[in-house]
Amino acid sequence: MRRRVLFLAPNLEGGGAQKVLRGWVDALVANGDSVVVAVTDLAEHEIPGAEVVLLGGGGRGGIGRKLRGVSALARDSDVVIALMPYWNLLAIVGSLLIGRGNRPRVVISEHTMLYAHRARSMHLADRLKVRVARLLYRRADALVAVSHSVAAEMISAYRVEPEKIWVVPNACIADVTLPTQVQAVSPDDELALLFAGRLVPEKTPGLVLAVAGRLAARGIPVRVHFFGAGPLQDDLTSLAREAGIAVEFHGMVHEWWQRAPSTGVILLPSSIEGFGNVLVEAAAAGIPAVASSRALGVADAILDGVTGILVPSHSPDALAHAVVLARSLRPIPDVRGWLRKFTPAAVAERLEELLEAVS
Repeated sequence: MRRRVLFLAPNLEGGGAQKVLRGWVDALVANGDSVVVAVTDLAEHEIPGAEVVLLGGGGRGGIGRKLRGVSALARDSDVVIALMPYWNLLAIVGSLLIGRGNRPRVVISEHTMLYAHRARSMHLADRLKVRVARLLYRRADALVAVSHSVAAEMISAYRVEPEKIWVVPNACIADVTLPTQVQAVSPDDELALLFAGRLVPEKTPGLVLAVAGRLAARGIPVRVHFFGAGPLQDDLTSLAREAGIAVEFHGMVHEWWQRAPSTGVILLPSSIEGFGNVLVEAAAAGIPAVASSRALGVADAILDGVTGILVPSHSPDALAHAVVLARSLRPIPDVRGWLRKFTPAAVAERLEELLEAVS
């Protein structure tokens, strides 16, 4: 049956959530569904097969105007799917303003450890958003969590019924293909320590330099490769120069693994991650990874001891030791069965199961 689906999101370009949005929309359009994407920021981009509209005047419109816009669009929809906290709340409240007989099903989604992340912020707006979410998330018909850690948080902190939770991982890789040749690594070779992500405080890229310093102190030649951009680049450049660490900044590279040294090890130093796309991308490219298990969501994106190493702390010494261990994991075994669940086809199938269940 052809469904009418309304998506709510901030915009079409930006972070990981926007990439997820485009993948979901593409899957539903390919399925023959009628799709409208309502954004609250500039709508200059397009998605083939979908209608893109600016909600409530964009940044110029107040919350009341946006809610009225959601209600008007939702009234003609079978399902409303929202991404990220603010838009989740818009979807729930906007749909509740519609008469019960015409109300669509509401599916909200979370892509990070919302409570843990917001609890560290002292901003009143963030605290208010969390409190409202604890009251309203239970009113949604289903909630998509990007990992089992996010799902557990939704159940424990937001009191969402377990039966409403669907774990749908990100489609990180286009297809399942493993490297046919793996370059041998000698302990005397320069170690390429890789970082892929935004150069912002919450990603703690400075910890990569601290780990590189520990490796150098052990007599291991090391060069750090940053694949990303952000406000911390100048600080990182200064820190590397002061510590005498060789570093290269490659800028924002979406397919970073194609430009990364094949003998490298990727380090994901974040203290909080809803998932960790780069860990799956690395595994598909045959690059071992290191992350802290305290980041919680990363456990869904790494096979400990197979595609990488999970460290029980954020200590630079512990992470440096894990990088050395991860280097010896090459070549990564055949994990195509595991990787397959991170392809667009597998994610589209899971999304279709969800929508069939709530219809």
